[in-house]
Formats: sequence, structure tokens, C-alpha cells
Amino acid sequence: MRLVTVLSLLITQILAAQKSSIGPPKLLEQSEEEVWYHLDDDDIKNRLTLRCEADENTDRYYWLKNGEPFEIDSDDVLWEKEGQSGSIVFVKPHISHQGYYQCFASNIFGTALSNKMNLRLGSLEHFPKRDIQVLRVKEGESLTLNCTPPRGTPSPKIIWLYRKLSVSPSEVTIRAGGQLKLQCIFGGRPLPTIFWSKVDGELPKSRLKDLTSHESDFGRSLIVENVHPDDAGVYECRGRHLVHTVNVRVMAAPFWEFDPPHDISLPEESTGELECLAGGQPTPIITWSMNGKFLHELAEDSRRVLLDHGRILRVRSLNHDLDTGVYQCNASNPLGYVFANAFVHVRAHAPFFRMPAARHWKVVLHSTVILDCDVDAAPEAVVRWVDADDRPLQVVEGKNKKMYRRKTIDNTE
Repeated sequence: MRLVTVLSLLITQILAAQKSSIGPPKLLEQSEEEVWYHLDDDDIKNRLTLRCEADENTDRYYWLKNGEPFEIDSDDVLWEKEGQSGSIVFVKPHISHQGYYQCFASNIFGTALSNKMNLRLGSLEHFPKRDIQVLRVKEGESLTLNCTPPRGTPSPKIIWLYRKLSVSPSEVTIRAGGQLKLQCIFGGRPLPTIFWSKVDGELPKSRLKDLTSHESDFGRSLIVENVHPDDAGVYECRGRHLVHTVNVRVMAAPFWEFDPPHDISLPEESTGELECLAGGQPTPIITWSMNGKFLHELAEDSRRVLLDHGRILRVRSLNHDLDTGVYQCNASNPLGYVFANAFVHVRAHAPFFRMPAARHWKVVLHSTVILDCDVDAAPEAVVRWVDADDRPLQVVEGKNKKMYRRKTIDNTE
């Protein structure tokens, strides 16, 4: 009786564990791939935060800088909420803090990685002092105005002012999926009405911000959400007798064609696949990692196969000890990258019944009885039917009894 009670308790605990939220950490928030900071002219330094938030399954956070362990507990860099968050705060940022940072959130099931955050120091020098130039040209002649911008990082954007007209550059490159914002701001009283159009095409009205809204500065800005490749072309703004055109080029940084890779849970000895279906222009290069280590750096394993130019990772004959972990997919091209974590849970446990150990049926004579055998096991269990004396049941097709892999159908007599 005691043995039965212990086994019942063990099965209950196993079922409860399966229903609980177990698995590796999942990242909820992280900083952008490129983070800029600056030092004020009076040398007053600005606090800076790199964000890394994972779910409650996380046991430990740690960071790498340029691929090397990064010490957090110092006077300059602190945990935002030690033990509760992976975000770090640069209390006194300085030049030496530039570099590539990556956050790791781990527990016994695996490690989730953030994208690499390029922390860069921005700067902008002043225009050199010069007298106002007066240029005289004859009507009909061409005129070129040169602008030598001051040095700066990132590269400064140039805006020309003419008759109190502020406009976007004549050439704009935007990533597909991003937000396109073109500006054409006139001065004067009363303020002139601005008209926007697309040369040789139509404005994407379904993705266009309301030109009468505050967000679009009441028509002075043209805002297109979720830019598509066919949004490329020449845009034109008109106000009174002034016209400005902008040539928009759309480049496709890597993007998910459908969804990022999903977590999978499979029994041992089965075959699992992870899909990294990313598009882009130019075509992204796909790389795979496991718990933060590139697959090509791990021991060679013929069970792992890359298909469709690396977009699909297939693992045959899954092994709990070798294959359980967090896999990382990175799709990159010169414009950027997308990055995702996926947990592969390889189940491996002895068979146990999900039903009572003993059951009794009262049936009507000559009726059909279905006896289910609800078993959970990984790898999948081989099910046998026996009688009360532990003797295998004889299967006789066409008689009163038919045996199936997981149930018996018996025409009782």
C-alpha cells in the first residue's frame, strides 16, 4: 500500500511539473542594435541604460563586451535592479565604454541571448565661422551652392533653408518595414498649404498618417508607416511657387517572412526542425548557435543538417543530453540583422499512465467496449495488452476481438 501511495505521489508530481511553466528564459525587452551617447561641452556626463529584461524563469544575467566578460559591479556601471533585471546603467559614461555589448539570461534549461548592442560615442563639431557670401548670377545661368558640413559621428544630415523653407534631403534611403518621414516646412503669413504627391505613382493612403494631424505637423510632414519596397520613387511637395522633390530608395534589411523560430518539444529519437525564414535585400546570411556557441564551433554531429541555404536546421534522432537547449538564429546583411531564440525541449522519461491503475466496466451483452491505454513516454512507449494473469492477449482478426496499438475493441459475448 505504501509503494502504491509513493508511486501515485510521484506521478502527480510529474504531471504537475509538466503543467508548470518550465523552460529557458525568454527575452522581453532589449535595447536597439545601435545606441548613441554623448558628452556635454561642459563635461557633464549623461546616465545611459542598456536594457535587458527576461521572464521570471531567469536565474542569472551576465554581459559580454566585445566578446569578453564585462564586469558590472563598479563605480561606473551598475545593475539597474540587481537580481531582478539584466539592464545595466552607465553612471559615468566615457569614451572607453564604446563597444559591442550582449546580454545573456540563463537557467538550467539554457541561455537566451540579446542582440549585439553597439554603444557609440556621438560628436558634432561646429561650422567654421565665415562671412555671409553674396553670389551674383545672370538669370538662366546655373548655380551651385556647396556645403561642407562639420565633422561628426554619426554623419551629419544636411538641411538647406531657402525663403524660410525647410526640406528633407533630395535623396533618402529607408529600410523596408520602417517609417518614412519627409518634411517640407514653409514660413510666411498666412502659412501656405502644402500638397504632397508621388511622381509616376500614388501615395500609399492606407499607410499614410493623416495629413491634418498634429503628428504630421498638419501636412508639413509626409509619414508612411511600414514602408514597402514599392514605396520607392520620387515624392514631391508644393507650396506656393516652391517645389521640392525627394528620391526615396527602399532597401530591405533582414525581416521575418512569417514568424521567428518557435519553441519545440519532442520525444527522444524523433526528428526536430527549426525554421529561420528571413528575407531581405540583399539576401541575408543565416547563422545558427546553441546556447550562445556557433554550431560550427561545437563537436561535429552528422545528425544536424542545414537545409534551404541554412534557413532550416534539422536534427535527427534527438538526444535529451545533447540537443536540449536554446538555439539562436541570426539573419544578417549589410543593412542589419534579425535575431531570435528558440528552446528545443527533448523529452526523455520512463512510461507512466495518465489514467487510473485499475478500472471496472459494466457493459451490455454483445456491445462494443473500447479500452484505452493512455500512456506518456519519451521515446514513445511500446504498448502491450495482457490478461489478468499477465499473459499476452491473442489477436484473432475477424473474430470477436481486434487489438490496436493503444486500445482493444471487444465485441462481448
